[in-house]
Amino acid sequence: MKQSQLLLFEGAPGSGKSSLSQFVAQQLQAADRPVHWLEEHSLNDQVFGPFFDALEQPSADLIPIALDCWRTFCAQVASGSVIYCVDGAFFHSTLKLLLAYCVPEVSIADYLQSLYELLRPLQPCLFVLKGDTAAIMRATIEERGERWAANVAADVAEYPIQQGQPKDVASMIAFFVESQRQLERYAADFPFAQFHLDTTARDWTAYQRELCAWLDLPIRFEERSVKVMLEQYVGLYQPPASFPPEFNHPLEVELTADGLRLHTVFMRNFRLIALQPDRFALAGRPLFLEFVRDDLGILVGAIYPFVPEQRFFCTKIE
Repeated sequence: MKQSQLLLFEGAPGSGKSSLSQFVAQQLQAADRPVHWLEEHSLNDQVFGPFFDALEQPSADLIPIALDCWRTFCAQVASGSVIYCVDGAFFHSTLKLLLAYCVPEVSIADYLQSLYELLRPLQPCLFVLKGDTAAIMRATIEERGERWAANVAADVAEYPIQQGQPKDVASMIAFFVESQRQLERYAADFPFAQFHLDTTARDWTAYQRELCAWLDLPIRFEERSVKVMLEQYVGLYQPPASFPPEFNHPLEVELTADGLRLHTVFMRNFRLIALQPDRFALAGRPLFLEFVRDDLGILVGAIYPFVPEQRFFCTKIE
């Protein structure tokens, strides 16, 4: 495999940042390589928390705060031999927001120069997931649902660069089309290794193989490495009555042409990857869905996957 301690995955929402970075991390782990996967939500909380806090302060000088976050993170990576697979750090969680908050181009140039010096000892690789961004966004909305699209559109509408734009999904798509253009513009000057992959067709198995081939990383297992009867998991699973009303909606497990999908009230189409009978990983999230059986072996429920530190039993109702 190419020598790097930091693999950076970038692209528009739905382009495969989380699921493909997760897959590469799994393959590294299967090859007995020490690896740590940071998906977007964990990254924003654990690494760039001070930067996101600063976005709420009108007078904050964003670039020094972003660089301080990077400095701490790079020191952490450099302190060991672990390979970090990271979802969105270079652009989505930082540079995109500097642009969206109208930081001047000359300041961004200085920021990147300082960032590249921090990254240099880690020999980073940048994976740019690209294609027809509008088509990718429309497919993502179809998968994740209108509620997800409305929530993202509301967030995007708050960016200073979007002031005066309609607060709708069409404007949100236009924003990400432009953001992708900016990503590819900055990637052209990225001074380290990079790999570009068109993910418009959403052929995830092919993309997994292309990434592993470029990394000289043998695929040790395919996504559904454990063969189970998927039909038995299909149905609705009701969270406990104590859940807040906005979360107290059934989880739906559906069987599709390419395996099981998990749907929630807020987001649709989490791909479920069988790790072992009754235990599935959620593609693109560091989460697992565990199914529960009674003493007779009958499937009676599942453990709510989105609060991993607690076990909330969801009853199978259909």
